[in-house]
Amino acid sequence: MLITKRRCIIEEETFELLYLNKPLYLFIFLIEGEGTLLYSKGKWLLISFIIIVFFLFLFSLMQAIKLTKENFPNDRLMDVNTTNIPKSIRVLVDTANKAYIEEIAKEYEKSYGINVEITSTDLNNLPQEIVHDFKSNNPKIDVFLIDNIWIKEFANANYLEPLNKYLNNKLTNQVLPISYSQVIISHDLYTLPEVYAFPLSIDGKFLYYNEKLLRNIGVYAPPKTWEELIKIVTILKENNLTDYGVIWGWGMGESLVSDYTMLMNAFGGQFKDSQGNWVFNKDAGLRALEFMAGSVMEQKLTSPVSLSLSDISAIKEFSSGNIPFMINWSFAAHKFRNNPDIKVARVPGFKEYQQSSSVIGGSSLGIAQSSTNKEWAWKFIEMIKTTKDEIIVSDYTGSSPVWNDMVGNPLLMQKYSNLSLMTEQFEFAINRPGIAEYSNWSQVMQKSISIALRGETSPKDALDNATKIINDKGIK
Repeated sequence: MLITKRRCIIEEETFELLYLNKPLYLFIFLIEGEGTLLYSKGKWLLISFIIIVFFLFLFSLMQAIKLTKENFPNDRLMDVNTTNIPKSIRVLVDTANKAYIEEIAKEYEKSYGINVEITSTDLNNLPQEIVHDFKSNNPKIDVFLIDNIWIKEFANANYLEPLNKYLNNKLTNQVLPISYSQVIISHDLYTLPEVYAFPLSIDGKFLYYNEKLLRNIGVYAPPKTWEELIKIVTILKENNLTDYGVIWGWGMGESLVSDYTMLMNAFGGQFKDSQGNWVFNKDAGLRALEFMAGSVMEQKLTSPVSLSLSDISAIKEFSSGNIPFMINWSFAAHKFRNNPDIKVARVPGFKEYQQSSSVIGGSSLGIAQSSTNKEWAWKFIEMIKTTKDEIIVSDYTGSSPVWNDMVGNPLLMQKYSNLSLMTEQFEFAINRPGIAEYSNWSQVMQKSISIALRGETSPKDALDNATKIINDKGIK
């Protein structure tokens, strides 16, 4: 032990000490500024015992840290509570995202030693599966995928755990604003907005065309307007190269509402006026449904089989090579990545209106409010960020990434030729109504649009009836 020169008092005598070299025999109390040095050979056993206990504790702590590092080499457990590690967590997703989520799960299992049980279903059935789990006596879901359009409804139903406590500016600033804005809910003017899910991917509707069919009539570029598209289809029909021009996913489902939204936007319309009243039953909203119904019943532009197809099954129908055009989400590009005849372009616009139109889609992951493993559920969601450069969502779903540094990245744009097109298309896109009772609203819209497309009522009557039902239900 080294003690610098200072004045000490031992048994009322004063000494000048330069150093002391008997650490086990000394016990020092610092009092009254100067220091009183008690020199007692009788206390060395007590001090020795204290030192031995301290080093034993230190040794045990080092062994525990070493064991943790051996089991969890990535050190990701160091910032979570390890006293209650679950054997597994349960994740519910749609079938389109299953392969991507499985890759995320592999990394999660390697990092934390926690098994990930994944259940998947069709996107249209996903809301019912989530609600069924929450209403059961023993909810099992920890993490679930959610279409961004359902977030407000599920948050209001207390199905989603708020994520603000897990987030920081460093993380959120890396997400595209168009994606991040879809997962935020502002409850009122006096509280901070809450984030209820974390963006997984961003999507939109695009025009797919059969380049081989078009070249047969001397067309080497996709149409920029619907008027041009109709003219191309007319020429193809005249040459007996096709019976119909466009395939859609217009069976009863969410895609029906998405395509109506896209076409209403193409005519320059909105669902509500500035006072918040529903106005889709007139002007642009009416023109959109008249175009849809007319393309089936009068122009023979739309293949009638579209009325029984989903977006997924429409891809298979388009793959036959007999129809020149299809409107579908960006995940279809992933399905056609090995087909040199199928190309992707911006959705056409109408001559007297805007250049193009699309509808925003996208998925996010949320934590079930009923989960008993919320901290570990967040670690699963956080793995999206951790692995974003190695496990790229575009490889598995065809959707666009949600990260700022991945949009416009030259290497990624070289690998994903449609990435720049997707970014461009989003500039002409619109959201479906972000309302708390979206599912009820969508069901009304699906039924009304469907009966108009089947010719059971006029577009005007169908939309007027939908407006009345929605207003009667008090859906705002």
